[in-house]
Amino acid sequence: MNEAQTRKNLIDDELKIAGWDIKDYSQVIEEYQIDLDDTLPPYFDRTKRFVDYALKNKAGDIIAIVEAKREAKAVESAKTQAQYYAKRIKNTQGFAPFIYITNGLEIEFWDSEHYPIRKVLSYHSLEDLETYRKRNDNAIKLSCELLDKNIAGRYYQINAITKTLEAFNNKQRSTLWVMATGTGKTRTIISLVDILLRQGYIKRVLFLADRRELARQALDNFKDHLPNQSRQRIETQTFEKDKRIYVSTYQTMMSLLKNVDISQGFFDLIIAD
Repeated sequence: MNEAQTRKNLIDDELKIAGWDIKDYSQVIEEYQIDLDDTLPPYFDRTKRFVDYALKNKAGDIIAIVEAKREAKAVESAKTQAQYYAKRIKNTQGFAPFIYITNGLEIEFWDSEHYPIRKVLSYHSLEDLETYRKRNDNAIKLSCELLDKNIAGRYYQINAITKTLEAFNNKQRSTLWVMATGTGKTRTIISLVDILLRQGYIKRVLFLADRRELARQALDNFKDHLPNQSRQRIETQTFEKDKRIYVSTYQTMMSLLKNVDISQGFFDLIIAD
């Protein structure tokens, strides 16, 4: 088996794990043809070009493309090419597809019109990508207007939440809070989650703690302050997939990731306490 076939097999297997049927033309098109135009960078081969994989949504639009490169070739080198392909597809269907660039071993994901490229462990499911696209289309602007001061009303709690919302608005993907014991970290987190859920910015939250007792306490706090949001404590592989709030320990989740297929984007927000 040559290098190209080995790489293709790796990609095919990873896409299958994420729920994409390579043999179903309504889901995946291999060697999808792109018509070039005058905006093509001059160093590109000016012939008909092909995207290695085009992933389609249920409406038949291309929601993501996968650009595969030789294992010895840096993933970074494909950015310009893939971005050009995405722009050409946008001209046809009205929105730019998400981009994956891979050498079969490493995968990078790019929401090219909204976020920087980043390394991911696997491909997303169609549901994950539709969620991202909906969030982009809605252009949600996060604010503290929905902040419930009955949950977290101290000035430094409000400040932490405000700064986090500003960071998310500025396309930052992570924040770090440093709060002393007794300052209400969990209540502050719950207030932030409340805002993000009510504004439709996220669908599922995972709260991680390092001990079972802390996980139990966190779940009780979510129940007290957000009683109308569905929730579950993850302790086994058979947890339900239709809840909004999940609580678990690091140890449990590490074990589950080895044995349960959880899509790359199943949790929209992960909180590490």
